[in-house]
Amino acid sequence: MKTMAGCALGLCVAVGCSASAELEPAPASVPLESAAYVAAPICGPAKVSTLRELLPNVEILGALEIDVQHLQRGALFPEVERTLLAQSPEVLDAMNECGLPLASVEGLVAGFSDHDDVMMGIRAKGVGEAKTLDCLAKKIEGATGKSPWSRVTKGCATTLEMPDGDGKGFVVSRDVVVFASKSLQGAVDRRIQGKDESALAGRLGWVRGEVDTSSTAWMAANLPSGSSAGLGPAFSGLSRVGMSVDATRGLGLRMGAGFGSAAEAKAAAAELEGQLGQVKAMLPMLGLSSTVGDSIEVAAKGNVLKLGMFLAPSDLEALRQMAGGGSSTGGSPPPPPSRRFGM
Repeated sequence: MKTMAGCALGLCVAVGCSASAELEPAPASVPLESAAYVAAPICGPAKVSTLRELLPNVEILGALEIDVQHLQRGALFPEVERTLLAQSPEVLDAMNECGLPLASVEGLVAGFSDHDDVMMGIRAKGVGEAKTLDCLAKKIEGATGKSPWSRVTKGCATTLEMPDGDGKGFVVSRDVVVFASKSLQGAVDRRIQGKDESALAGRLGWVRGEVDTSSTAWMAANLPSGSSAGLGPAFSGLSRVGMSVDATRGLGLRMGAGFGSAAEAKAAAAELEGQLGQVKAMLPMLGLSSTVGDSIEVAAKGNVLKLGMFLAPSDLEALRQMAGGGSSTGGSPPPPPSRRFGM
């Protein structure tokens, strides 16, 4: 996946990766080359337009999704934006010059296998348009010295062919682009055409019932056999882990751990309950208030162990200062118990 990092137009948008060279001015707009380009009327709408449904079932071990619009409406987004501006100004400038400002980014999704195969998708207004893709390619080439892709349009299909063949990009619609490593290209292509089933209907089918996918972000993974051995006997039956993140008023975390039986989940919950006292005693050492401890909830529901906690902006600021990050934002009191983002 040597070229995936360079082409993730990437997901530079989300993670704020910075270029090592000065970026070039934006090229002149490039007109659409064909009336059949991407979602033209004669081609019809995209078969699959929801990012998470583009996750192919083949080989996918885990996935994550970020609702960027949800993040932008939350209390933490100003800090996220400041961090991006401080660490990756060239990336944000390039996005703006290519007609893809941060405000246009709606969502991101990624899937991975146990063989380091990756697929990544982005939904942003106009990201799949020819002029945007060509502009971004020019910017990346100017920063890295290497063109990330060649845009190829055949009929209704537009792909982004990477020079070393390690991966390929697919223009799903004017607002959705997906990249896939070589071994996942076929599976991703079939999902784009509406064929096969998504990972959320197959390998990750449990996510719909155990993970809050309506939050700011969620992630989930099936665990390889034996991977939980180091966690102790109480967790030997752990087979899957899911987490959701809500950044509406602070940072609310919900985690679910799936076991082979209800008895195993109950035993693991009891183990965690016994350790909560020690965890709460350590909070003041981290500069955290006792309200963080009060927000921690542990419960076993069926064969799933559920854990929840909430960090207010002031708690996050305390952790940042403890880590040497300095001050950035003011704090706010935690929400009342009925509004906590626990279980």
